[in-house]
Amino acid sequence: LDADEVIAEIRPENSASRRVAERLGMTARESFVKIYKGKEMPHLIYIVTKDERRARRQGRQPQTTDFAPEGIDFMDGRGGAGFVITPMTAARIEEYVGVFISVFTKEPWNDVYESRGQVRRFFENYMADNYFLGFSLERGGACAGLCFGARKPWLGGMEYWIDQFCVAEDFQRRGAGTLFLSFVKEQARRRGLNGIMLATARSFPAESFYLKNGFRRLDDTVLLVK
Repeated sequence: LDADEVIAEIRPENSASRRVAERLGMTARESFVKIYKGKEMPHLIYIVTKDERRARRQGRQPQTTDFAPEGIDFMDGRGGAGFVITPMTAARIEEYVGVFISVFTKEPWNDVYESRGQVRRFFENYMADNYFLGFSLERGGACAGLCFGARKPWLGGMEYWIDQFCVAEDFQRRGAGTLFLSFVKEQARRRGLNGIMLATARSFPAESFYLKNGFRRLDDTVLLVK
């Protein structure tokens, strides 16, 4: 196939098709939402160019578009404002704290915090770390979700440890989390991070969410605390 560009539209939850596209060298670049019988159906747009295919055949790293400071649009098929993913910034900590508390103090987590200040200090300490890497999912200029953690050295290179991932209640169970996670995985790949790790409570809804999105359990690993 000698096309300048090959494009595929794939539903975020269709992990088998996404794996096939990625094996072919395609990467998720954009997204849009189809409206079918009144239901929102998010789709990812996977793309590979002729130059990228040629680079891979020659054993070179393809040149792809870097993360844009203004964010990456999740296009809304109705022409309205969609989602945007942006790097987290210290100037917006208060907004992030509000989203974090609103999500994790509800079912199924029911977390209890000493104060808002305690959560703010958690964010400040994390964002002050040189290895910090965090993203904000936004809609209409407001934070609608968070993904943050740290780049972690390992023998095989750098990995991304996701410590916290959440989507605001208004956007849960609507495909926003899957879209968000797909773009986070793409940004990790572009930064040369060769793996993503996280931990979640067994049998919580989050476990099935991550498994559906291509993560796997490490059954021979034990998490210890003291």
